[in-house]
Amino acid sequence: MKGKIGLVASIFLFVFLSIGCSLTQEVSTEKQINGQLDKEKGKQHGEAGEKDWNQTETDTPFYDIDTLYNLTEVPQLDSLFLHSTFINQVYIHHIPYFFGYSEDGHYAAFILYDNTPHSGYEIVIYDTFIGEKIYSIFIPYVDRIIESKPFFLAKEALEQGFDIHVTPKKEILRDGMEYETNQDKWYFYKEKDNQQSFFKMMKTNTKDEWLYLLHDYNDQKSYTQLFVFPGNPQWITLAQYNNQEKVDFLPIFIHLESVTNKNSIDGKEKEADKWLYGTITFLYGQEQIISNKGYIAVSNKNKEELKAPYHVGQWIYLDSSGTMKWYGNSEGIFNKEGKSIQSLDKAVYYRMNIIMHMDSSSLKYIIIDQLDKKTDELIRTYEFKWDERIKEMVPIQLMELYP
Repeated sequence: MKGKIGLVASIFLFVFLSIGCSLTQEVSTEKQINGQLDKEKGKQHGEAGEKDWNQTETDTPFYDIDTLYNLTEVPQLDSLFLHSTFINQVYIHHIPYFFGYSEDGHYAAFILYDNTPHSGYEIVIYDTFIGEKIYSIFIPYVDRIIESKPFFLAKEALEQGFDIHVTPKKEILRDGMEYETNQDKWYFYKEKDNQQSFFKMMKTNTKDEWLYLLHDYNDQKSYTQLFVFPGNPQWITLAQYNNQEKVDFLPIFIHLESVTNKNSIDGKEKEADKWLYGTITFLYGQEQIISNKGYIAVSNKNKEELKAPYHVGQWIYLDSSGTMKWYGNSEGIFNKEGKSIQSLDKAVYYRMNIIMHMDSSSLKYIIIDQLDKKTDELIRTYEFKWDERIKEMVPIQLMELYP
């Protein structure tokens, strides 16, 4: 009898140890799938007593997703979509995730979850040099999502199409914070004026200031986060979003080496004043639209309210650095060297239309009709379009003249 009991006990012990080993192996496999995503989980951000832009009076939004920004490399997309922190924050709480930069910092990829009108993830890629969305793909939320064709296409675009392999470095954004690069020291502020919020930058040893429009999302709960491209501390990204049911998201890309005294608040006014007479009005500014395609200013002798299409006597286009590239007056249109691009024997004025892209996020065309001052007859129409080679708006009619 004792022998039988001992035999049963031995069998039970063997089965128990086998199950234990199997469970241990499964846990180990799960940890391998999640990789280094769990290594940094639980780290705290910020310091007591300092008020973060991402913080309201009643809560602190240091979500677990911040642990994902401490990774040394961009996670595999299929592993990320299975990770509990990513699912909880992006899928449940609708917090956009900054997936990564390309190796050269030219592109930045974000992942958002949207359930209006269809449920699924959206992969959005931006050109950080001009600040525009250049690619997006929607991945419907279905069973076995990581085996779906849209998921495969998104993974291919991220890894091969845009070379997204650099994890963004997240900084805690504080009002009045000091930010240093290898070249300069900056101060960052948040300001509000006439119900609009702005991100203000100041550089030490200068009186220049720069303002970028922030979106308040109709006073809904919204946050602004600061990220840095690890390969160049002068390339920063402000990610603005709200985490309502319908995610509203807008990143601002700022290359500090391209921030000059000419495109500061006062600088662009002074540059326009060199060429225009009368009351100067800026119809388009890159820091308002968050697309780095420059500025358009006009002037008129009369003080009538300007309405599109704009009838003006003079106009000027400044590139993203705030430097004059094109301007027009009663004698014609001139380039940056002050040379006329046409021969005219009559005085003219202009009818101007500014055409934005469908989502109103960036400048598409500047349409300028040249009209006879005496007869109001149309002389010629010029269409200015962005030229990626020289990073400025150029008349389509003259593009073939550029190298």
